[in-house]
Amino acid sequence: MLSDGNVIMRKVLLVDDDIYVRNFLKLMFESCGFSVTAAEDGRIAVIEAEAGMPDLIVLDMNMPVMTGFRTAEELKKKGAATADIPIIAISALTTAEDHTAAHLAGCDAYLEKPIVPERLFEVVERVLSKPPSVNF
Repeated sequence: MLSDGNVIMRKVLLVDDDIYVRNFLKLMFESCGFSVTAAEDGRIAVIEAEAGMPDLIVLDMNMPVMTGFRTAEELKKKGAATADIPIIAISALTTAEDHTAAHLAGCDAYLEKPIVPERLFEVVERVLSKPPSVNF
């Protein structure tokens, strides 16, 4: 997707059941020049990811309907068109087991809430600049 100045605009899919978190992330990403799509649960996220093929997915891990863990597994399953899209997990879950579970589900990075914008965009830059599966 091209922006007005022929600069490639990166697409991000933001997935969080909390509308305030989605709006906060949306403002941050738009202010950095991203095209943003948002979803409120994992089921919708899978549909949006398959339809829009974003460059990046920011995924809450603790959601109703379909957890972020299950969503990541679905998006990264072998043969899925979305398998190579990097996923940054965001969550209030803070144990080493939570981090490991997110990695095993297919997430490329893990950030604990509350989100610190500078840290988020350091991770965004890292995952967008490296091949899949080497970012965790």
